[in-house]
Amino acid sequence: MTAPDRLVYQPALLGLATVHYASAPAAVDRWEKCILWQPLGGEPGASVWDGAARRPAPPERSAEPDPRARFGTLPAVAERKTSYAQWTKQLASTVYRDHALELLRSKSPKLVSTPGESEGAFRGRIADLVRDERDRTVEKLRQKYAPKLATLRDRIARANERVERETEQYADKRNQAAVSLGASLIGALFGRKLASATNVSRAASTIRGASRAAQERADIGRAEDQVEAVKQQLADLEAELARELAAVEDSSSAHQAQLEPLRIAATKGDLAVEQVALVWAPAQVGAGGELEWVCEGID
Repeated sequence: MTAPDRLVYQPALLGLATVHYASAPAAVDRWEKCILWQPLGGEPGASVWDGAARRPAPPERSAEPDPRARFGTLPAVAERKTSYAQWTKQLASTVYRDHALELLRSKSPKLVSTPGESEGAFRGRIADLVRDERDRTVEKLRQKYAPKLATLRDRIARANERVERETEQYADKRNQAAVSLGASLIGALFGRKLASATNVSRAASTIRGASRAAQERADIGRAEDQVEAVKQQLADLEAELARELAAVEDSSSAHQAQLEPLRIAATKGDLAVEQVALVWAPAQVGAGGELEWVCEGID
């Protein structure tokens, strides 16, 4: 409780203006109420609003003063009607000059904070955008490499099929050559004539079969080499993709938003002073004569 003998009502000015902040590059189009509070004491300077504090809302008002309190002295300038016309013009100038909309701007990514958004919340929103951009970039990279990777994997599958086919053919040719060789040896050993036409024909056929088997064996080697070559191409391409993905991840992890202040002045043509009023605000007089405002919304 404030002691009645220490409670005093002091004169002050309350100014209320409607302001419009607009900036197409910053995507800002906002209307606000600008409320200024200024105690009156002695003769004001160049502008009565110099040093005035901005309040989020007008102080609470009471229709009747505390009957136990006393009133401070009202400056003579506050008794003149012309003063309020002058103070109204000064309020418009002060709001335009000193009460711009203060925001934060990030160049990368290009983003502007919203009115009332704290720096921490703004940085959090930027971090979310950076992560989203990283995910989109990663997905684009995977889509870019997917057809090439699929082609190489298909080539490996077909090359492996060729190795199996060549291996089977080689086995068939080798078995045929072995059978033919066996038949020739038996004919030569047990036939009536060692150099008979039949034996000579069988020997020639055996030699051709062995030659074909050797060719098939060489085909297997070439097919296996092809498999290894394509596998190396696939490994190289996968390594290239991994490097690009790692670069994207590193860039995202290392990102630190560089913020700079962005000041958007009120639009002059839309600035309208709604009220300049004289109010009596309760204050408590301290032991040293200092004043401590006791009404809500006033420091």
